[in-house]
Amino acid sequence: MSKKKVIVFNIGTQEYCLDIEKVTSIERMQSVTELPLSEAYMKGVINLRGNVIPIISLKEKFFQVVDETDSETRIIIVPLDDGTEVGVIVDQATDVLDVDIDQIQPYDGRINSIQKEFIEGVVNLDERILVLLDIEKVLVA
Repeated sequence: MSKKKVIVFNIGTQEYCLDIEKVTSIERMQSVTELPLSEAYMKGVINLRGNVIPIISLKEKFFQVVDETDSETRIIIVPLDDGTEVGVIVDQATDVLDVDIDQIQPYDGRINSIQKEFIEGVVNLDERILVLLDIEKVLVA
């Protein structure tokens, strides 16, 4: 049986996940330098180990809800095809799980208000439902 390793995180009360192969690192929230005239979900940039990384809020991009950060807030760093990286703010990063490929089901559009093309599938665990994001599509939209 084929498996996929995913990083589980929360936005509000909903659990989401990303393929771990699409994640460079998970960082604690830090000071973000704002950029003028950018979309509300585009929070600005950070300096991470000498690299300038743009930061977006998934909560604001998906739900137009202002992020409230706390000690659990994390920035997930994701590499792009052109070699650059982008950070996405999430409320909390909770787990790294191995999921069987057959546990990933097609998305039927009934979970929440996120655009269907941003969702790769739904991971059906016994007590949990995880929304598997297609992070490349989220970041280029």
